Amino acid sequence: GAADHIPSNLEIETVSWRSIVHTLSPVWQAPPTEEQCPSTTEWKQVSEGVAARSCFNTRTTSMRISVALDVTGVDEQVWAAVGFLKTEECLMTPRGGGDGEVVLAQVGADFAYSMSYGGLPPAMKSLGSASVADFLTTLKPLSDVEDFINYAVDYVGGKLTINFERRYSAKPDAVHLSYAFGEKKEFSYHKSRGCFAVSAVLSCADAPQGSTGSSESSGWLASMPTVTRGTVITSTALRQSRCNHMLFAIPL
Repeated sequence: GAADHIPSNLEIETVSWRSIVHTLSPVWQAPPTEEQCPSTTEWKQVSEGVAARSCFNTRTTSMRISVALDVTGVDEQVWAAVGFLKTEECLMTPRGGGDGEVVLAQVGADFAYSMSYGGLPPAMKSLGSASVADFLTTLKPLSDVEDFINYAVDYVGGKLTINFERRYSAKPDAVHLSYAFGEKKEFSYHKSRGCFAVSAVLSCADAPQGSTGSSESSGWLASMPTVTRGTVITSTALRQSRCNHMLFAIPL
């Protein structure tokens, strides 16, 4: 017959054991959606003394852009400009020929800024008096250009900020921009110039109802950035958060 079972210390009782699998993998979390991102966008420094911020206004299908310039050290209000580049190359005009595009902010006799838009011809590289005169006469006031809305210039304590929205048919994947400003109010050779790109453009959450040519002082244009010289935020640091608008400097 069958022998009686004799317990042994060599036996493994399943009730006395449990299995633990440790993979050292973090818990996956879904990336934030546009609705989860902050409703206000942060200023990002793109060059020494230059900061910018942007988003896409889905209500008006327009790109909202602000560029802040530290112009301290000059004796008067100065001209400033924001250009639109066709490629990531930091060129005054396209390499293959043709005009560039620029939004120019100039100071009037009453110390108020006016904004205009037009083409930047290759002849402007030499900055001859005739070229400058021809260039300025071809510019159109921003109020006459349908693609631009909600524009304004702020000048406070040596900080000059250009603000505007430009309409697009659809939200762009990236926009390449340039900036420049002079040493005096009359348009002449720039004191500083540079380029940067805006990529991974997010939608502007709860965009306020601004009117053409007005400053949305209660929201987007309410605060002036602190532009610290000598500290440049790199693209690597900005890519750490999807909710950060990626702005990065392009080497000159």
